[in-house]
Amino acid sequence: MEMEKKRIVYSLTGRGLFSELSNLALALVYADYNQEELTVNTRNWNARVEKGWSDYFESVYFICEAMGGKNQL
Repeated sequence: MEMEKKRIVYSLTGRGLFSELSNLALALVYADYNQEELTVNTRNWNARVEKGWSDYFESVYFICEAMGGKNQL
């Protein structure tokens, strides 16, 4: 029986942009090392224009799907 993956939710807030991205990178490394799923919450992000993360970056989820891999992010 396969165990369900744990999920880490990282919330982007009002800290500086590079501080947010640096801490997000650390959270990603931690999640990857511990084989956990990382979800990014951009609801209260101060750099949000309209859609949050999608204002600046493409979703990794769709890239993985297009390449035929599992959708883990």
